[in-house]
Amino acid sequence: MKITLAPCLTTLPRPSVRMNPATRNCASFARLRLLACAGLMFGCAAVKAQPTADLEMEKKLVGRWDEVPKVSPDPRLSQWVYKEDHTFKGNITSPPKNGQREALTLEGKWSVRNSVLIHEVTKTSVPKPLPPQLRWGRERIVSLQNGLLTTREDDGTLNRRRKRPEKSVKHGGAHRATS
Repeated sequence: MKITLAPCLTTLPRPSVRMNPATRNCASFARLRLLACAGLMFGCAAVKAQPTADLEMEKKLVGRWDEVPKVSPDPRLSQWVYKEDHTFKGNITSPPKNGQREALTLEGKWSVRNSVLIHEVTKTSVPKPLPPQLRWGRERIVSLQNGLLTTREDDGTLNRRRKRPEKSVKHGGAHRATS
């Protein structure tokens, strides 16, 4: 059986101090180089794998989203706008109470980390400051495809939002989508 060293093992820097061949432990030095190379390869692979998926989700999220109405237990309606600069605006309307609906507007920053949609609320339509537990929102992204976003809150509640189609504008007789 022939063992071939990975190319990275031959490109690692060699010690600048010349060692006496009689006292140098070649086997342990080779193992150290092997471990260093393996650590770099696996470390880089782990770092690159997840952010790529998160970046793809972030690209798909940019746009306007309407919540798909639920029958129960919380038939609220909401509209969300996620911008490329990672800011968002959300309008949430509660179910009618005494014939009136209450509305709440949220603004802030958003991101996706490890398939979790994170909202950091920086401004609201409520005059008093938000408590810390409401300043941050986290929803696990269950599915994001074909213009339908499904998320799960920590309590298990599923939320579904549908992406609004982009408006088209007439230009010289042809229709073009605006961005």
